[in-house]
Amino acid sequence: MVEELQTWFAWQGVPTLDIGVQVRERATPPSGWLLSASHNNVQAGPDNLQQAIDGNPSTRWSTFGRQTPGMWFQVDLQEIKTIARVSLDNNASPLDYPRGYHIHLSTDGRTWTTVAEKPTNDRPVKATFSPRSARYVRLEQTGNTDGWWWSIHELTIDDAVKPTVRSSHSNVLTGSDNLGNALDGDPNTRWSTLFPQRAGMWFEIDLQQTQFVRGLRLDGAGSASDYPRGYVIRLSVEGQQWVEVARNASNTQAVNETFPEHLARYIHIEQTGWSLRWWWSIHEIEVTAREANLSATASHNNVISGADNLWQAFDDQANTRWSSGASQTPGMWFEIDLNEARVVSGLYLDITGSPHDYPRGYVLRVSQDRYLWHEVARAPDNNQPLNVNFNPRLVRYFRLELTREYEYWLSVHEINVKE
Repeated sequence: MVEELQTWFAWQGVPTLDIGVQVRERATPPSGWLLSASHNNVQAGPDNLQQAIDGNPSTRWSTFGRQTPGMWFQVDLQEIKTIARVSLDNNASPLDYPRGYHIHLSTDGRTWTTVAEKPTNDRPVKATFSPRSARYVRLEQTGNTDGWWWSIHELTIDDAVKPTVRSSHSNVLTGSDNLGNALDGDPNTRWSTLFPQRAGMWFEIDLQQTQFVRGLRLDGAGSASDYPRGYVIRLSVEGQQWVEVARNASNTQAVNETFPEHLARYIHIEQTGWSLRWWWSIHEIEVTAREANLSATASHNNVISGADNLWQAFDDQANTRWSSGASQTPGMWFEIDLNEARVVSGLYLDITGSPHDYPRGYVLRVSQDRYLWHEVARAPDNNQPLNVNFNPRLVRYFRLELTREYEYWLSVHEINVKE
């Protein structure tokens, strides 16, 4: 009934519910994990440890006290596993996220490696990092609050980054034909619009990291007549600027497209046809892609196709480039996303093919979350390509900001991150 009403409201011009959905497998069965904590370290009773992994988002573990630095929550997986992502759900206690945190991994419980840190945090924890082998996961709370506890309604530890999906219709996680069915690996289940096809319906995939995408298949074999009657496929790095890669105005089969490789994180499929009877259904999604070690955005010429596009800054071709397409001005910027936090010690931007296009003045900052930035280099009057070294630290984002005006453009032929 809720889904029927949601569809009715959508066709009255009322926006549908717009949420991200994550479907994932755990690194190991939760029943095998051993949990401990600095506060409220109990296995039964109110807000006990087991409620952080019981699969019920309405139950929780909590500190039973306001947040203070040094609080911790630890998981023993009972065996060494590959870990690439840690997330803490506190939707039912929306203000009980840690105000700051470190995430540490260990194979033996004695020697620890920090894989993520955020000194100032304002949201639930979703940390992605290079896959590491670990048996122990330790979350340390480093912030302060006047009254809010630290709560964990559901802890998820993944061995890989999992895609998420959303849609214009039937944008739900549970119930009939929900979004999760398109990602569950079971061709007998499906997501569907629960409504006959109309132009403007859409389905969007977030790969959670930038990849080189060259193909998309939407399996509809279990609902042979529920293919989109027309469609457009668009790709985006940041979810705002889109590039069309495929179009079929009069389609007669399940979507199975290949196209020239593009850098993308988001895949948007818009249904452009009509059917008086058939819904649009997706039983499984298959994306053909290869891993991209990094991506980029910029204040100027922020495009991923055409002349001097962003992709050409890391295509391993020294004779291609990204450029600003305009003279250097204060505030112009170029940003690099490593797609995961990793330990780095410097950055070199190769401009061999454009020897005059180095930044005449700049500030270089780094961040793990694109929220809190740290300055690592500054050159008010620069006369050479950017080549910066600093003490090793966890970084996901680099942001180069120009501080001086000059007639030459800013160009980047290749990006070299120093490990």
